[in-house]
Amino acid sequence: ARAVVSWAGAAAEVDVRTGRAVDWLSSPGGLGPIDLLVLDHRGTSYHEDLAVAEQFLRPGARVLADNVLHPGAPLFLGYVYGRYNVHLHSLREFGHPELEDWVAVCEL
Repeated sequence: ARAVVSWAGAAAEVDVRTGRAVDWLSSPGGLGPIDLLVLDHRGTSYHEDLAVAEQFLRPGARVLADNVLHPGAPLFLGYVYGRYNVHLHSLREFGHPELEDWVAVCEL
């Protein structure tokens, strides 16, 4: 992610943090305002991270969640439907082209 941000010339404007949002939010200083939240770790905890991060999402913020079909994030999908404008994008799993996966892009 940092290499892509640097390549795009946005290193001064973007703060890339790794780890669970819930851990960052409980640390001193927290995360601050969030324009884009990328969830790409364990789908079974996406909904928990989003619930904690929501208070920091700016108007118009986007939440991008990877791997919501495989291995899956059913609690996250249940959480965002009705709260967000959700767009699911079907694609092939990296390294496993025989597997379909979804990326969810959620808008406030």
